[in-house]
Amino acid sequence: MRIKIVSLDEIAEQYLPFSTLERLWDFSPGVMPPTISLSSLSLDVQAHDTVAFVRIPSIHPTNTYVFKSAVHEVRLTYHELRVLISISPHEHILPKPLFIVTMTDKHGVSDLVCGFIVQFFSGGNLAGILSSRGAVDKLVLKDQLRWAQQITRTVIFINESPAEFYPELKADNILLSTSKGTEDVLIIDFEQTGTWMEFSPPEVNFLRTLERLAESPEFIPEERRKHYLDFAQTIGVDGSIEETIYTNPPRGYFKTWLMLSAMEMEAAEVYSLGMTLWCIFEGIPSNRNPMRRSWHIDHLQEFPEFRRSPARIRKLILECVRGWEAWSLEILVRRGAMMYPPGKTGRGGEPLGTALETQEAGIAIWRRWLDDMEPYLWARKRWQDGCASEADLEMLGFPKRPKLQGVLDELDDILREHLEAF
Repeated sequence: MRIKIVSLDEIAEQYLPFSTLERLWDFSPGVMPPTISLSSLSLDVQAHDTVAFVRIPSIHPTNTYVFKSAVHEVRLTYHELRVLISISPHEHILPKPLFIVTMTDKHGVSDLVCGFIVQFFSGGNLAGILSSRGAVDKLVLKDQLRWAQQITRTVIFINESPAEFYPELKADNILLSTSKGTEDVLIIDFEQTGTWMEFSPPEVNFLRTLERLAESPEFIPEERRKHYLDFAQTIGVDGSIEETIYTNPPRGYFKTWLMLSAMEMEAAEVYSLGMTLWCIFEGIPSNRNPMRRSWHIDHLQEFPEFRRSPARIRKLILECVRGWEAWSLEILVRRGAMMYPPGKTGRGGEPLGTALETQEAGIAIWRRWLDDMEPYLWARKRWQDGCASEADLEMLGFPKRPKLQGVLDELDDILREHLEAF
């Protein structure tokens, strides 16, 4: 089956010619991957809205490749492409793209960049491995510790690379490669637009919420929007609406993340790492059964419940996710395709909630979310101004999280202890 892009006009208008990207990025000769025409790709599987498994018959008739494209914001695809080209090769980072994919639009404009091709890895992603092996208790502690070390070490490397930071961390963004005879991690997804809310720290979630409230006039009554806009301006949150055309910003488009100081960025990475470690050592693909995603198996266990993690790992995880209590993790509960209020799921002796009760619970959760947001962000403002109280620091959490190197040192020591025991 041949690939054909049927673009909305707003998407087509975002495509830029290869020559424009070449000029914007100004890489040394030979650094940019070669181009290949979209028409030369043959679709095998549409794995995700932006990811397809394809073949390239003119290059290798049987090999599978991964085609990464965009269905909404082309600028994010271009930013990821630039980041992947910029980063030096690393054994635990997705290798540099093999090809840049170009197409001709309906007006006859050619050489428009619509995506890129990367190597296919057959080992699957870490979330899937945790789900399948965790369900039958087949995870090995030595492997889990190795994965945890590799992830932590790689995030440290990314922070020191042209990418500067990695806000996407979750088990779903980690592949397992078997090229060296062992299952080793491979970090993917460098759009730098953030991870799922459940893996994101409260400081990022609250800032992102305020940012959206300040920039969404069509959904919020004017009086409330003015309140949030004034509050955003007071604490330095940018509520402006961005252009959609790619402009080559050096640090990408995640405005919320770019509001953080370097210390806050590392603390936010440590939080996401802590939640990922919980998944690895508990054998669960995600720390929540979220409303908008489903797994092959919906696990009843969710963070902060521990069942399998060794004592030192539990302590380390809780240190990494300091402040998690400030972010209300109580959300509507999904069972299959249905949503229920917390405590009324119809399982474990709980009553079954009605549709009206579910709606009312969703509204109450959202209101509590907004009520918690302002005190938290005021505490962050006091911390920025150097006058935070001990109560502020406890609520914020991030000033007391360990550094990435500290996490790695602890993991190294735990592994040594484990090997000595055997």
